[in-house]
Amino acid sequence: MPRIRADTVAEHRTLMQTRLLDAFGELMAEDGYAAVTLAGVAERAGMARNTIYNYVAGKEALLMAYVDRSVADFAADLRAELAAEPDAAHRLALLVRRQMHQFLHEPGAGSESGMLDGATLPPASHEALMARFRPLHGLLAEVIVDGMAAGELRAVDPDEVVPMAFAVMGSERLPIGRGHHDPDDAARRVTDFLLHALGAA
Repeated sequence: MPRIRADTVAEHRTLMQTRLLDAFGELMAEDGYAAVTLAGVAERAGMARNTIYNYVAGKEALLMAYVDRSVADFAADLRAELAAEPDAAHRLALLVRRQMHQFLHEPGAGSESGMLDGATLPPASHEALMARFRPLHGLLAEVIVDGMAAGELRAVDPDEVVPMAFAVMGSERLPIGRGHHDPDDAARRVTDFLLHALGAA
């Protein structure tokens, strides 16, 4: 593999970490999380096997970093799109629709490898993984708070409502990822349910 050229050690490290995350995502999509090995990730990234530990502590740490990057990119794009919507109902509908379609892009969706589920990780690791989705929870909380302020949604406690709303959305994750539900149909069902629950007209 040609040497990666970077102006600084920090830039070189960032480039290598990006290669690793890209390789990890590709392998997880192809083979499923359980089958991914650090040796396989290093090979896919064009890196010597024994150097991977210079950039990542282990497979689970690689998963967390991959999810962090994916959530940050998704949340940034979604925030920009939400800002263009005229009211809380439209913003909620957009958020739900984007989340339903995101399920189609999760590693393992639509393949025999299967999507990552809670049983794959120890409880503490699964809890740490779920915590990485808080930026998305924050976006929904903003939609709800702004909707209440505008009189478009009834008064609720976002800290209580947001986890329930994501539980409803999450119920469509595997059916969509396995190709059993259409994401647009699922988005309409979930949006209708949430708008009624939040008292939107």
